[in-house]
Amino acid sequence: MLLFLTKNVAGLFFIFALFPFVSFGTNGMDSQPHYIFLAILSFIFFALSGLVFRKALDLIIISMIILFTLILKTTNLDFDFFRAVASYFGFFIALIASIIYFERFGIPVKTIVIANIIYIFAALIQWFFGGLVLDFLVISNTPLDPTMKVGAISLTPEHTFFGIVLYFFSWIHFVIYDYKPPKLIALLIIINILSIFFLAKSSMVIVFLVVSAFVFFIRNIKQKVNLKLILIPVILVPIVLYVYILILPTSRFHNLFHIGSGAGGGLFDQLSELIFIDGSINDRLLNVIFPYYGFVFNYGMPGGLHSFYDMSIILVEYFDGYFWAGLGSNKILSFIGSFIYELGVIGIISILYIYWFVKDNNNPNRFFELILLFIVLNSAIAVAFSLVPILIAIMYYKKSNPPSRSQNYDSSPSSENIYQ
Repeated sequence: MLLFLTKNVAGLFFIFALFPFVSFGTNGMDSQPHYIFLAILSFIFFALSGLVFRKALDLIIISMIILFTLILKTTNLDFDFFRAVASYFGFFIALIASIIYFERFGIPVKTIVIANIIYIFAALIQWFFGGLVLDFLVISNTPLDPTMKVGAISLTPEHTFFGIVLYFFSWIHFVIYDYKPPKLIALLIIINILSIFFLAKSSMVIVFLVVSAFVFFIRNIKQKVNLKLILIPVILVPIVLYVYILILPTSRFHNLFHIGSGAGGGLFDQLSELIFIDGSINDRLLNVIFPYYGFVFNYGMPGGLHSFYDMSIILVEYFDGYFWAGLGSNKILSFIGSFIYELGVIGIISILYIYWFVKDNNNPNRFFELILLFIVLNSAIAVAFSLVPILIAIMYYKKSNPPSRSQNYDSSPSSENIYQ
Protein backbone atom coordinates (compact mmCIF):
# COMPACT_ATOMS: atom_id res chain seq x y z
CA MET A 1 0.00 0.00 0.00
CA LEU A 2 2.78 2.42 0.93
CA LEU A 3 4.71 1.60 -2.25
CA PHE A 4 1.58 2.15 -4.35
CA LEU A 5 0.92 5.49 -2.67
CA THR A 6 4.58 6.53 -3.00
CA LYS A 7 4.67 5.77 -6.72
CA ASN A 8 1.46 7.66 -7.44
CA VAL A 9 2.35 10.73 -5.39
CA ALA A 10 5.83 10.83 -6.95
CA GLY A 11 4.31 10.43 -10.40
CA LEU A 12 1.93 13.31 -9.70
CA PHE A 13 4.87 15.44 -8.52
CA PHE A 14 6.73 14.74 -11.74
CA ILE A 15 3.74 15.66 -13.91
CA PHE A 16 3.27 18.98 -12.11
CA ALA A 17 7.03 19.61 -12.36
CA LEU A 18 6.77 19.24 -16.14
CA PHE A 19 4.02 21.89 -16.15
CA PRO A 20 5.37 24.45 -13.63
CA PHE A 21 3.34 27.38 -15.00
CA VAL A 22 -0.14 25.83 -14.98
CA SER A 23 -2.21 27.69 -12.38
CA PHE A 24 -5.69 26.58 -13.54
CA GLY A 25 -6.46 30.28 -13.83
CA THR A 26 -6.17 30.92 -10.09
CA ASN A 27 -3.35 33.48 -10.12
CA GLY A 28 -1.00 35.42 -12.38
CA MET A 29 2.31 34.22 -10.91
CA ASP A 30 4.84 32.83 -13.32
CA SER A 31 5.96 29.63 -11.54
CA GLN A 32 3.43 27.70 -9.44
CA PRO A 33 4.09 26.01 -6.07
CA HIS A 34 2.18 22.76 -6.74
CA TYR A 35 5.22 20.69 -7.64
CA ILE A 36 7.07 21.89 -4.51
CA PHE A 37 4.37 20.61 -2.14
CA LEU A 38 4.19 17.33 -4.03
CA ALA A 39 8.00 17.02 -4.02
CA ILE A 40 8.03 17.41 -0.22
CA LEU A 41 5.27 14.81 0.12
CA SER A 42 7.08 12.47 -2.29
CA PHE A 43 10.31 12.78 -0.31
CA ILE A 44 8.47 11.88 2.91
CA PHE A 45 6.95 8.79 1.29
CA PHE A 46 10.32 7.86 -0.23
CA ALA A 47 11.96 8.10 3.19
CA LEU A 48 9.24 6.01 4.80
CA SER A 49 9.31 3.32 2.12
CA GLY A 50 13.06 2.80 1.80
CA LEU A 51 16.54 4.26 1.65
CA VAL A 52 17.27 7.77 0.38
CA PHE A 53 20.52 8.32 -1.52
CA ARG A 54 23.31 9.64 0.70
CA LYS A 55 24.04 12.88 -1.14
CA ALA A 56 20.43 13.94 -0.48
CA LEU A 57 21.60 14.93 3.00
CA ASP A 58 24.23 17.25 1.47
CA LEU A 59 21.57 18.90 -0.70
CA ILE A 60 19.23 19.32 2.27
CA ILE A 61 22.00 20.88 4.37
CA ILE A 62 22.86 23.32 1.55
CA SER A 63 19.21 24.28 1.14
CA MET A 64 18.88 24.86 4.90
CA ILE A 65 21.99 27.07 4.91
CA ILE A 66 20.53 29.05 2.02
CA LEU A 67 17.19 29.50 3.78
CA PHE A 68 18.92 30.51 7.01
CA THR A 69 21.01 33.06 5.07
CA LEU A 70 17.92 34.55 3.44
CA ILE A 71 16.19 34.84 6.82
CA LEU A 72 19.21 36.62 8.35
CA LYS A 73 19.48 39.04 5.44
CA THR A 74 15.80 39.82 4.98
CA THR A 75 14.42 43.22 5.90
CA ASN A 76 10.80 42.37 5.24
CA LEU A 77 8.85 39.10 5.51
CA ASP A 78 6.78 39.99 2.45
CA PHE A 79 5.51 37.99 -0.50
CA ASP A 80 8.83 38.35 -2.33
CA PHE A 81 10.63 36.76 0.63
CA PHE A 82 8.34 33.72 0.80
CA ARG A 83 8.40 33.33 -2.99
CA ALA A 84 12.20 33.36 -3.01
CA VAL A 85 12.40 30.89 -0.11
CA ALA A 86 10.00 28.58 -1.94
CA SER A 87 12.04 28.91 -5.15
CA TYR A 88 15.37 27.94 -3.59
CA PHE A 89 13.89 25.15 -1.51
CA GLY A 90 11.81 24.00 -4.49
CA PHE A 91 14.94 23.63 -6.62
CA PHE A 92 16.67 21.36 -4.10
CA ILE A 93 13.65 19.29 -3.08
CA ALA A 94 12.65 18.78 -6.73
CA LEU A 95 16.21 17.67 -7.51
CA ILE A 96 16.19 15.19 -4.63
CA ALA A 97 12.70 13.85 -5.35
CA SER A 98 13.48 13.46 -9.07
CA ILE A 99 16.66 11.47 -8.42
CA ILE A 100 14.94 9.10 -6.00
CA TYR A 101 12.00 8.75 -8.41
CA PHE A 102 14.34 7.77 -11.26
CA GLU A 103 16.21 5.31 -9.05
CA ARG A 104 13.03 3.68 -7.77
CA PHE A 105 10.94 3.58 -10.94
CA GLY A 106 13.18 4.52 -13.88
CA ILE A 107 13.11 7.67 -16.01
CA PRO A 108 9.48 8.18 -17.14
CA VAL A 109 10.30 8.80 -20.78
CA LYS A 110 6.72 8.33 -21.95
CA THR A 111 5.50 10.97 -19.50
CA ILE A 112 8.20 13.41 -20.66
CA VAL A 113 7.37 12.81 -24.34
CA ILE A 114 3.62 13.22 -23.78
CA ALA A 115 4.19 16.45 -21.81
CA ASN A 116 6.40 17.76 -24.62
CA ILE A 117 3.71 17.01 -27.20
CA ILE A 118 1.03 18.64 -25.03
CA TYR A 119 2.99 21.92 -25.01
CA ILE A 120 3.19 21.92 -28.80
CA PHE A 121 -0.45 20.92 -29.16
CA ALA A 122 -1.49 23.75 -26.81
CA ALA A 123 0.47 26.24 -28.93
CA LEU A 124 -1.28 25.00 -32.07
CA ILE A 125 -4.66 25.44 -30.37
CA GLN A 126 -3.71 29.05 -29.63
CA TRP A 127 -2.57 29.46 -33.22
CA PHE A 128 -6.03 28.52 -34.53
CA PHE A 129 -8.29 29.86 -31.77
CA GLY A 130 -6.41 32.84 -30.34
CA GLY A 131 -3.70 33.45 -27.78
CA LEU A 132 -6.03 33.72 -24.78
CA VAL A 133 -7.98 30.49 -25.37
CA LEU A 134 -6.04 28.63 -22.63
CA ASP A 135 -6.17 31.35 -19.98
CA PHE A 136 -8.27 29.01 -17.83
CA LEU A 137 -5.04 27.00 -17.39
CA VAL A 138 -2.33 29.67 -17.52
CA ILE A 139 -2.92 33.40 -17.23
CA SER A 140 -0.92 35.17 -19.91
CA ASN A 141 1.51 37.96 -19.08
CA THR A 142 0.87 39.37 -22.55
CA PRO A 143 -2.92 39.97 -22.70
CA LEU A 144 -2.48 42.73 -25.27
CA ASP A 145 -1.24 40.23 -27.87
CA PRO A 146 -4.09 37.71 -28.27
CA THR A 147 -3.18 37.28 -31.96
CA MET A 148 0.24 35.84 -31.04
CA LYS A 149 2.10 38.19 -33.37
CA VAL A 150 4.99 38.06 -30.90
CA GLY A 151 4.66 34.28 -30.47
CA ALA A 152 2.58 31.50 -28.94
CA ILE A 153 2.78 31.07 -25.17
CA SER A 154 1.36 27.52 -24.92
CA LEU A 155 1.06 26.51 -21.24
CA THR A 156 3.40 29.27 -20.07
CA PRO A 157 2.86 32.97 -19.29
CA GLU A 158 5.07 34.30 -22.12
CA HIS A 159 6.32 33.19 -25.51
CA THR A 160 9.92 33.26 -24.27
CA PHE A 161 9.02 30.85 -21.48
CA PHE A 162 7.44 28.54 -24.05
CA GLY A 163 10.68 28.59 -26.03
CA ILE A 164 12.69 27.87 -22.88
CA VAL A 165 10.45 24.89 -22.06
CA LEU A 166 10.93 23.42 -25.54
CA TYR A 167 14.69 23.99 -25.31
CA PHE A 168 14.93 22.11 -22.01
CA PHE A 169 12.69 19.30 -23.20
CA SER A 170 14.98 18.84 -26.20
CA TRP A 171 18.04 18.83 -23.97
CA ILE A 172 16.43 16.31 -21.61
CA HIS A 173 15.75 13.99 -24.58
CA PHE A 174 19.38 14.27 -25.68
CA VAL A 175 20.79 13.52 -22.22
CA ILE A 176 18.48 10.54 -21.68
CA TYR A 177 19.67 8.92 -24.90
CA ASP A 178 23.32 10.06 -24.67
CA TYR A 179 22.83 12.28 -27.74
CA LYS A 180 21.82 9.28 -29.85
CA PRO A 181 18.01 9.48 -29.70
CA PRO A 182 15.82 7.01 -31.63
CA LYS A 183 14.13 8.29 -34.77
CA LEU A 184 10.83 9.29 -33.18
CA ILE A 185 12.56 11.20 -30.37
CA ALA A 186 14.87 12.85 -32.90
CA LEU A 187 11.78 13.89 -34.87
CA LEU A 188 10.25 15.37 -31.71
CA ILE A 189 13.46 17.34 -31.07
CA ILE A 190 13.32 18.72 -34.61
CA ILE A 191 9.68 19.70 -34.07
CA ASN A 192 10.71 21.43 -30.83
CA ILE A 193 13.36 23.45 -32.64
CA LEU A 194 10.98 24.41 -35.43
CA SER A 195 8.39 25.38 -32.82
CA ILE A 196 10.95 27.65 -31.12
CA PHE A 197 11.40 29.45 -34.43
CA PHE A 198 7.86 29.53 -35.76
CA LEU A 199 5.52 29.14 -32.76
CA ALA A 200 7.35 30.63 -29.77
CA LYS A 201 9.35 33.02 -31.98
CA SER A 202 11.67 33.65 -29.04
CA SER A 203 14.82 35.57 -29.95
CA MET A 204 16.46 34.67 -26.64
CA VAL A 205 15.95 30.94 -27.14
CA ILE A 206 17.15 31.20 -30.73
CA VAL A 207 20.34 32.62 -29.22
CA PHE A 208 20.38 29.57 -26.90
CA LEU A 209 20.30 27.34 -29.98
CA VAL A 210 23.16 29.26 -31.58
CA VAL A 211 25.24 29.01 -28.40
CA SER A 212 24.40 25.29 -28.15
CA ALA A 213 25.58 24.76 -31.72
CA PHE A 214 28.82 26.60 -30.91
CA VAL A 215 29.41 24.42 -27.80
CA PHE A 216 28.66 21.33 -29.91
CA PHE A 217 31.24 22.56 -32.41
CA ILE A 218 33.90 23.07 -29.72
CA ARG A 219 33.17 19.71 -28.11
CA ASN A 220 33.57 17.85 -31.40
CA ILE A 221 36.79 19.65 -32.31
CA LYS A 222 38.27 18.61 -28.99
CA GLN A 223 37.24 15.00 -29.56
CA LYS A 224 38.49 15.11 -33.18
CA VAL A 225 35.40 13.43 -34.63
CA ASN A 226 34.37 13.28 -38.28
CA LEU A 227 34.92 16.62 -40.03
CA LYS A 228 31.40 16.55 -41.50
CA LEU A 229 29.91 16.40 -38.01
CA ILE A 230 31.99 19.39 -36.94
CA LEU A 231 30.91 21.45 -39.94
CA ILE A 232 27.18 20.83 -39.43
CA PRO A 233 26.58 23.70 -36.94
CA VAL A 234 29.06 25.99 -38.72
CA ILE A 235 27.17 25.74 -42.01
CA LEU A 236 23.64 25.04 -40.82
CA VAL A 237 23.19 27.79 -38.20
CA PRO A 238 23.76 30.84 -40.44
CA ILE A 239 21.65 29.27 -43.20
CA VAL A 240 18.75 28.60 -40.83
CA LEU A 241 18.92 32.11 -39.38
CA TYR A 242 19.03 33.68 -42.84
CA VAL A 243 16.04 31.65 -44.07
CA TYR A 244 14.15 32.44 -40.86
CA ILE A 245 14.66 36.16 -41.39
CA LEU A 246 13.43 35.86 -44.98
CA ILE A 247 10.35 33.80 -44.08
CA LEU A 248 9.29 35.99 -41.14
CA PRO A 249 10.20 39.58 -42.00
CA THR A 250 7.87 40.88 -39.25
CA SER A 251 9.45 38.77 -36.49
CA ARG A 252 11.24 40.35 -33.55
CA PHE A 253 14.43 38.53 -34.52
CA HIS A 254 14.31 40.17 -37.95
CA ASN A 255 13.67 43.55 -36.32
CA LEU A 256 16.67 43.10 -34.00
CA PHE A 257 18.83 42.08 -36.94
CA HIS A 258 17.70 45.17 -38.84
CA ILE A 259 18.46 47.48 -35.89
CA GLY A 260 21.87 45.94 -35.32
CA SER A 261 22.91 45.96 -38.97
CA GLY A 262 21.70 49.56 -39.31
CA ALA A 263 24.12 50.76 -36.64
CA GLY A 264 27.48 52.02 -37.79
CA GLY A 265 30.86 50.46 -37.11
CA GLY A 266 31.88 46.84 -36.77
CA LEU A 267 30.08 43.88 -35.24
CA PHE A 268 30.96 44.89 -31.67
CA ASP A 269 29.67 48.42 -32.19
CA GLN A 270 26.46 47.09 -33.74
CA LEU A 271 25.83 44.75 -30.84
CA SER A 272 26.60 47.52 -28.35
CA GLU A 273 24.12 49.85 -30.04
CA LEU A 274 21.46 47.13 -30.19
CA ILE A 275 21.83 46.40 -26.47
CA PHE A 276 21.49 50.07 -25.62
CA ILE A 277 18.46 50.70 -27.86
CA ASP A 278 16.36 47.60 -27.23
CA GLY A 279 14.76 47.69 -23.79
CA SER A 280 14.19 43.94 -23.51
CA ILE A 281 17.79 43.03 -24.34
CA ASN A 282 19.05 45.83 -22.12
CA ASP A 283 16.94 44.51 -19.23
CA ARG A 284 18.04 40.89 -19.68
CA LEU A 285 21.72 41.77 -19.94
CA LEU A 286 21.44 44.06 -16.92
CA ASN A 287 20.17 41.08 -14.92
CA VAL A 288 23.16 39.04 -16.10
CA ILE A 289 25.89 41.59 -15.39
CA PHE A 290 24.64 43.46 -12.32
CA PRO A 291 24.57 40.43 -9.95
CA TYR A 292 28.29 39.86 -10.58
CA TYR A 293 29.15 43.52 -10.02
CA GLY A 294 26.86 43.54 -6.98
CA PHE A 295 28.72 40.50 -5.63
CA VAL A 296 32.00 42.43 -5.91
CA PHE A 297 30.52 45.63 -4.46
CA ASN A 298 29.21 43.57 -1.51
CA TYR A 299 32.66 41.98 -1.05
CA GLY A 300 31.12 38.54 -1.57
CA MET A 301 28.63 38.93 1.26
CA PRO A 302 24.98 37.92 0.64
CA GLY A 303 22.93 40.76 -0.81
CA GLY A 304 19.65 39.29 0.36
CA LEU A 305 16.26 39.68 -1.29
CA HIS A 306 15.56 43.39 -0.84
CA SER A 307 18.69 45.24 -1.93
CA PHE A 308 19.09 44.51 -5.64
CA TYR A 309 17.09 47.57 -6.70
CA ASP A 310 19.29 49.92 -4.66
CA MET A 311 22.40 48.19 -5.98
CA SER A 312 21.06 48.53 -9.53
CA ILE A 313 20.69 52.31 -9.13
CA ILE A 314 24.34 52.50 -8.07
CA LEU A 315 25.44 50.33 -10.98
CA VAL A 316 23.41 52.33 -13.53
CA GLU A 317 25.52 55.36 -12.59
CA TYR A 318 28.65 53.18 -12.61
CA PHE A 319 27.91 52.27 -16.26
CA ASP A 320 27.04 55.89 -17.13
CA GLY A 321 23.42 55.03 -17.88
CA TYR A 322 24.20 52.40 -20.54
CA PHE A 323 21.96 49.94 -18.71
CA TRP A 324 18.61 51.55 -18.06
CA ALA A 325 15.77 49.05 -18.60
CA GLY A 326 13.92 46.91 -16.08
CA LEU A 327 14.66 48.96 -12.96
CA GLY A 328 12.16 49.07 -10.12
CA SER A 329 12.27 45.54 -8.75
CA ASN A 330 14.38 43.49 -6.36
CA LYS A 331 13.69 40.36 -8.42
CA ILE A 332 16.74 39.16 -10.36
CA LEU A 333 15.89 37.71 -13.78
CA SER A 334 18.73 35.20 -13.74
CA PHE A 335 19.07 31.77 -12.13
CA ILE A 336 22.84 32.05 -11.57
CA GLY A 337 22.57 35.77 -10.83
CA SER A 338 20.14 35.10 -7.99
CA PHE A 339 22.53 32.63 -6.35
CA ILE A 340 25.52 34.94 -6.78
CA TYR A 341 24.00 38.22 -5.62
CA GLU A 342 21.40 37.15 -3.05
CA LEU A 343 23.62 34.50 -1.42
CA GLY A 344 27.13 35.80 -2.09
CA VAL A 345 29.91 33.30 -1.34
CA ILE A 346 27.31 30.77 -0.19
CA GLY A 347 25.75 30.94 -3.64
CA ILE A 348 29.14 30.37 -5.29
CA ILE A 349 29.76 27.34 -3.06
CA SER A 350 26.29 25.99 -3.89
CA ILE A 351 26.94 26.30 -7.63
CA LEU A 352 30.33 24.61 -7.29
CA TYR A 353 28.74 21.79 -5.32
CA ILE A 354 26.14 21.22 -8.06
CA TYR A 355 29.01 21.10 -10.57
CA TRP A 356 30.83 18.51 -8.45
CA PHE A 357 27.54 16.68 -7.87
CA VAL A 358 26.92 15.95 -11.57
CA LYS A 359 30.40 16.07 -13.13
CA ASP A 360 31.28 12.74 -14.69
CA ASN A 361 34.83 11.96 -15.76
CA ASN A 362 33.54 8.93 -17.65
CA ASN A 363 31.20 11.02 -19.80
CA PRO A 364 33.01 13.15 -22.43
CA ASN A 365 29.89 15.28 -22.88
CA ARG A 366 29.40 16.24 -19.25
CA PHE A 367 31.95 19.09 -19.01
CA PHE A 368 30.45 20.78 -22.08
CA GLU A 369 26.92 20.16 -20.81
CA LEU A 370 27.74 21.96 -17.58
CA ILE A 371 29.42 24.84 -19.39
CA LEU A 372 26.35 25.25 -21.60
CA LEU A 373 24.01 24.94 -18.60
CA PHE A 374 25.94 27.67 -16.76
CA ILE A 375 25.66 29.98 -19.79
CA VAL A 376 21.94 29.34 -20.24
CA LEU A 377 21.16 29.74 -16.53
CA ASN A 378 22.71 33.20 -16.54
CA SER A 379 19.72 34.29 -18.63
CA ALA A 380 16.16 35.08 -17.56
CA ILE A 381 15.42 31.67 -16.05
CA ALA A 382 13.96 31.63 -12.55
CA VAL A 383 15.32 29.50 -9.70
CA ALA A 384 11.83 27.98 -9.47
CA PHE A 385 11.89 26.66 -13.06
CA SER A 386 11.44 22.95 -12.37
CA LEU A 387 12.87 21.59 -15.63
CA VAL A 388 16.33 22.64 -14.42
CA PRO A 389 16.43 20.25 -11.42
CA ILE A 390 14.86 17.54 -13.61
CA LEU A 391 17.66 17.93 -16.16
CA ILE A 392 20.33 17.90 -13.44
CA ALA A 393 18.67 14.85 -11.83
CA ILE A 394 18.84 12.97 -15.14
CA MET A 395 22.52 13.91 -15.47
CA TYR A 396 23.17 12.56 -11.97
CA TYR A 397 21.17 9.41 -12.66
CA LYS A 398 23.15 8.76 -15.83
CA LYS A 399 26.35 9.29 -13.88
CA SER A 400 25.33 6.93 -11.07
CA ASN A 401 24.17 4.06 -13.28
CA PRO A 402 26.09 2.10 -15.93
CA PRO A 403 24.74 2.56 -19.48
CA SER A 404 23.17 -0.90 -19.47
CA ARG A 405 20.94 0.08 -16.55
CA SER A 406 20.58 3.81 -17.13
CA GLN A 407 18.87 2.95 -20.42
CA ASN A 408 16.26 0.94 -18.52
CA TYR A 409 13.58 3.62 -18.74
CA ASP A 410 10.04 3.46 -17.38
CA SER A 411 10.97 0.53 -15.14
CA SER A 412 12.48 -0.03 -11.72
CA PRO A 413 16.29 -0.22 -11.99
CA SER A 414 18.60 -1.68 -9.40
CA SER A 415 19.72 1.11 -7.09
CA GLU A 416 22.85 -0.26 -5.50
CA ASN A 417 25.15 2.48 -6.86
CA ILE A 418 23.14 5.45 -5.70
CA TYR A 419 23.50 4.67 -2.00
CA GLN A 420 27.29 4.38 -2.09
